Amino acid sequence: MKKNIFAACGLLALGLLSSAVMFAVHDRFFPPLLKAGENFPVVRLHLVRGDDTALAPSRRAFILYKSTCSHCQGTIHNLVKLYQLHAELAAPPQGVTVELVEIFGDGQRIPRERNVPFSVYKDENGDFMRAMKGSLVPYILLVDKDNIVRYSHTGELSFEQEEKLFREFYQTGHIL
Repeated sequence: MKKNIFAACGLLALGLLSSAVMFAVHDRFFPPLLKAGENFPVVRLHLVRGDDTALAPSRRAFILYKSTCSHCQGTIHNLVKLYQLHAELAAPPQGVTVELVEIFGDGQRIPRERNVPFSVYKDENGDFMRAMKGSLVPYILLVDKDNIVRYSHTGELSFEQEEKLFREFYQTGHIL
């Protein structure tokens, strides 16, 4: 019995260690293909819910996700919490508009379940994801008012990382 408990604990520790290593080297092996400094491609999206004027020139954060992805759900949860705690992040003139784009889905499930306050778009055929040169979700892109990508990342970030990232983008318009 004790051997089974030790074996289970060992497997759990090994799983946690491998997850930590994967997140630490994730961008090295799976780099986001739209890099900071590149022009953000103009792609038409289908609005599912929210304000379609949000795609006007402003600071924007695009979060590409799949509703079945647990890391995507964590990223969206963190953003909702962040914007509830820091309402100034959405305030003009330098507010950061969050746009959620569900890849190969209808864009309905997560926003409805979590009462998401952001505009939601769907990318049923993956055209937007291909234009963003993405391959993994969640995929975060921060775009300035001149349509220049200022930051891109694939994979989940902690709440503290997202908070630091969005506050810096809000305050400076770019990421150092």
